[in-house]
Amino acid sequence: MKLSVIICGLLFTGMLLAADAQQAPAPAQGRLVKTPYGDVTLFPSDYPLNQPIADAQVHENSDAFIRSIGEARILRPGFGHRDEDGSPMGFRIFTIPGDQKKVKVNFELNEPASQDMIDYPIPDEAAALKGSFGNRCVILDPANKKLYELGWLRKEQAGWKTFSGLCFDLTSAKLRQVGKKGGCSSGLPCLAGLVTVQEVQAGKIEHAMLVSVKKTQKGWISPACGFASVDANQDLPPMGLRLRLRKDFDTSNWLSTPKMIAEALKTYGMLIADNGTEMELWGEASPWWEGKEVDKLRNIKAADFEVVDTGPIENP
Repeated sequence: MKLSVIICGLLFTGMLLAADAQQAPAPAQGRLVKTPYGDVTLFPSDYPLNQPIADAQVHENSDAFIRSIGEARILRPGFGHRDEDGSPMGFRIFTIPGDQKKVKVNFELNEPASQDMIDYPIPDEAAALKGSFGNRCVILDPANKKLYELGWLRKEQAGWKTFSGLCFDLTSAKLRQVGKKGGCSSGLPCLAGLVTVQEVQAGKIEHAMLVSVKKTQKGWISPACGFASVDANQDLPPMGLRLRLRKDFDTSNWLSTPKMIAEALKTYGMLIADNGTEMELWGEASPWWEGKEVDKLRNIKAADFEVVDTGPIENP
């Protein structure tokens, strides 16, 4: 009798566990990008930039980091305007077919940390590349699930020349080796943190954004793995430092595009990716931004952010 009761109890428990398993939500998917050559997931769901930090603890040195950036510094959208040559400001993103011909590139600098010595599938239209962010060229290959990023890319009679060239596996959350540069000094791929037209049109931004500041310290916080400074001042922000817009920052009267970006800064934050223009938020170069009121973001100041603790500062 007792044995039958135990068996029934075990069976009932098993049924409950099975029911719970069926009701459990499916694991979150990575960020999906739709392209003419098929949809592709932009890194897995566990990739650090895809993780929300709305409830992360405030860093103990948050106030000092914000002061070093400059509390009155405004957030500057690095997209939505025209460069001096008339081209759209921001990163140019090219999507290619899986059989795009690969070509040899000539690296002008001897910087192995920012150079993957491979051939690159550069489309012909990249020859007209010009404008902001150091003529950075972002090439998305959905069929082969690869991302290529090149800096100061240009085509001359002798062929393609560039300062840096990198390839990322979109199916892996694995970070680059410590000391390796990525599409920027932090070692991260730029595309993972750009504000893009597609996601804004779709009505949601579900990743951290990348931002540059003028001065950083000689150190980094994962997922960053590189640095671009010799300054040991511990109050300067390290590469990879993550800033979150304060929850009480009021966007209730903002239009949809700047409001969406600002609200994403509360949920996912922004991550310091490079030295450059102070508080410049990175985004895709596109004429679509014109008239979309991204300049509303300039109402946000550094003092409206708090730094969250995402890990220890690493030093070389």
